[in-house]
Amino acid sequence: MEKKAVLVAGADQNRRISLMEKLADELCNDDTVRVNVGNYEKRDYAFSYEKGMRWLLSEFRNSDDRKLLIIINDIVPMIDTPEGYLLTLIIKLYMMKGADFIIGTGSVSAEYITSDLLYLCSPVISFRLYSEMQSRILFGRKGAENLADDEYMIKKKRRVRKGIL
Repeated sequence: MEKKAVLVAGADQNRRISLMEKLADELCNDDTVRVNVGNYEKRDYAFSYEKGMRWLLSEFRNSDDRKLLIIINDIVPMIDTPEGYLLTLIIKLYMMKGADFIIGTGSVSAEYITSDLLYLCSPVISFRLYSEMQSRILFGRKGAENLADDEYMIKKKRRVRKGIL
């Protein structure tokens, strides 16, 4: 299976977490170790944002023999940790070792959702966002701010489409 990082955005935290759980179930095998950062869900490992960042830094050398699924409930508090500026690099390095990522965010800002992060994440999935600017940051166009409750937008390989759950 292709290694991936999926970005899930949206103002409604319950819908975001529900989708993240479904994605995690699809990406997990019996031998997959789930690492949950931001107390998303208690499974194999669950950490606060700061401890999660430190764990990712310290465990990198030991991750060769394990298949990892790293789930980050909200990327913004993780980037705000003292080591947060390294997050994009850490994601790249872990992906090279075969890890998958599911990254959530409730607040879309160009300060946190950088072009490097968007490049790593395919697909980008969003429920309704707060503003047109947030939609432009994620998708390069407006539209996600006007989604109905049962709609989502997805960007995969530069193609953006709208769907219904």
